[in-house]
Amino acid sequence: MGSRRYAELVQEASLPPQLVVPLHEAVLIHINALSNEAVQGFLAAQLRSEDELKRARRTLVERLLEQPRGGGQEQAPLGPLASRARWPLPRTVACVVVRSAGRFTVPGADAELLTVHRGSDAVLVVPEPGTGGLIDRVRSAARGRVAAVGPAVAAHEAWLSLQCARLALDHRAERAPAAGAEGGVFLHADEELADLHLLRSAHIGLLLGRRVLGAFADLPRGRAVRLAETLDALLMSWGRTAPEVAQALGIHPQTARKRLRRLDELFGDRLGDPHFRFEAQLALRTYALRRNATSPRTPDAPDRGR
Repeated sequence: MGSRRYAELVQEASLPPQLVVPLHEAVLIHINALSNEAVQGFLAAQLRSEDELKRARRTLVERLLEQPRGGGQEQAPLGPLASRARWPLPRTVACVVVRSAGRFTVPGADAELLTVHRGSDAVLVVPEPGTGGLIDRVRSAARGRVAAVGPAVAAHEAWLSLQCARLALDHRAERAPAAGAEGGVFLHADEELADLHLLRSAHIGLLLGRRVLGAFADLPRGRAVRLAETLDALLMSWGRTAPEVAQALGIHPQTARKRLRRLDELFGDRLGDPHFRFEAQLALRTYALRRNATSPRTPDAPDRGR
């Protein structure tokens, strides 16, 4: 369009040939310069837009993973921040932690996932984990690695899902520190929430155990372990009968009766107290989860003998 207008102006002005050629070259150079400036401006604007988007997504994921203070209420609406990050705010999210992940990515899912790397771990916020198959894609990308997914929660509780996933991974490492990651594992924290709840306050649970199960403190270790095992079977049984306890422990009913009589001697009427039974179950479960904890008469490895 500019070249045609230039030709029309030259004809209208009846310019001599010796001026037309250099003027034409100058016009072309000017047009080329304008074109280059436009391209550079577009690329710069695009880069700024991409940088702003990355910053917005980083800010959003950090906000989601930060535990609220002052009563646990979210401090500000997430909607505006999610809009700037071009991440439609989902109804529910789940957090996945991939251990020793390096620069972990899920092919083709960068726009759907929010990802941040913390140390050697990759943390992913997965929207609507119960639908769409996105969790399956994350699991596939994490094949051969050690990873855990937290429970599905509201978006402003993403930090809670992250805590559960981390606790599940830490607990696995405590249970099997030598277990290699060559085969990979993908844990589901929502399948062990009761254990994770106890682990979160395990030290308090140990104190509770010392108070509630203190009757075992003066017994020989082997006997204390067997009685703790019997008490656990008794509390978990429906009928609280010797045959039922014997079947749970794989021992003779007469052996179960002897142990139950000893428990009656140690605890008396408290065995029928719902509050004591509840506290004892918590204490025994905490000990089972933290067998390596240092505590008097901790029921480590139950001996199913006498």
